[in-house]
Amino acid sequence: MEPSKNSKVPLETEHSHLNEQQTRRVVYLTAAMMLVEIGFGYVTNSMALLADGWHMASHVFAIGITWIAYIISRKYAESEKFSFAQKKLLALSGFTSAVVLQIVAVLMAYESVIRLFNPLPIRFGEAIFVAVLGLIVNAVCAFFLHGNHDHDHNIRSAYWHVLADGLTSITAILALSAGMFYNLYALDSLSGIISSIIITKWAIDLISGSGKELIDFRETQKSATTDEAEIVNTVIKNRRSIYPNQYDAGKKVPDEIIWQILENANRAPNHKQTEPWRFSVFTGKGLRFFGELQQKIYKENAGESFSEARHKKLLAYPLLSSHVIAIGMKRSEKDLPELEEIEAVACAVENMFLSVTAYGLGSYWSSAGITYIEAAKPYFNLGPDDKLLGFFYIGYVARPYTKDGKRRPIQEKVNWQDSNLSSKPDMASNIKKANIS
Repeated sequence: MEPSKNSKVPLETEHSHLNEQQTRRVVYLTAAMMLVEIGFGYVTNSMALLADGWHMASHVFAIGITWIAYIISRKYAESEKFSFAQKKLLALSGFTSAVVLQIVAVLMAYESVIRLFNPLPIRFGEAIFVAVLGLIVNAVCAFFLHGNHDHDHNIRSAYWHVLADGLTSITAILALSAGMFYNLYALDSLSGIISSIIITKWAIDLISGSGKELIDFRETQKSATTDEAEIVNTVIKNRRSIYPNQYDAGKKVPDEIIWQILENANRAPNHKQTEPWRFSVFTGKGLRFFGELQQKIYKENAGESFSEARHKKLLAYPLLSSHVIAIGMKRSEKDLPELEEIEAVACAVENMFLSVTAYGLGSYWSSAGITYIEAAKPYFNLGPDDKLLGFFYIGYVARPYTKDGKRRPIQEKVNWQDSNLSSKPDMASNIKKANIS
């Protein structure tokens, strides 16, 4: 009874829905301003204004891709025909937008160089007015998108497109103003060249960031900083077994968090890459099914040791939880001691414990109930040589608990050996007995 392959992490969140609305507004505003700037760019013969207009046209296309990405991810969030992750889709959109941005920057530079050597008369007053209007529109669009782009390459690309528009508007205003007062037509073309260089830098940064996410890039050589290590230390120190009767019954943990917890479990160390852990997840109506299944198996196999109190608890605990995860060990065909496979599963469960703690949730690994009843294994897709190793309960914590774990000093449990064996007479004696030099 493994987790359904059709189960999907919900793709739309309240945050992404807000981003979609804000992006749509930016598309409308930018498209309107684009038409104005391109039209007046040709009428006034201003390269700076024309470059800004065509640059804005590329942004209508690029930000439009951003908007479409949100629409697609929302529309097909519950569809079984699509298994894409929203983050990947948004990263792809951001990457595409960055490529378009880079292409436009090159075209801007080329046209600006042509105009530099072949200047045209410019109607400065009208061009400056339209450029100022464009800057105002950019500021409004930036306001819509500000604060929503930190962890979303999609909205981040839209935000950078708007900033790039603002930059070209500012350089256009400065170049046109200087050209009008000092009759320096070359400044109009130079503003397009400068803008293209800066925009190229932004495009490359965005291509790098979204591209790494698309290929799941990880900087394996980067060592943890002191702050990162301290976060890990704190999570480990705060890890606790928190029982279901301490949970906020009826409050459901988002499925995407459970999937991330399971993904972290899947990163556990294991000998010869056997990955022996197997999980069955129960939530919603599945919790009652699981509880009643436990009761049935227990009642059929307990014999004289049957306890009515335990029988009731087997149903009560799941119903108090948000999710229950059955933990199994699938025996590998490789020549490995069974203990090593069990140890690997235990490491996976510890990853789950630490993940739950980091999310501020409660969890409890129980090996009671039907865990060691052989007849229970087939219900969890486990064979005769496999092991059912218990059940992992997860929920929001309703009742306070202490964060100060009771542990004796680690020094009492460590035999620290350096090069001086004489400082550890017991160990030195044992080594001598074992004929170890």
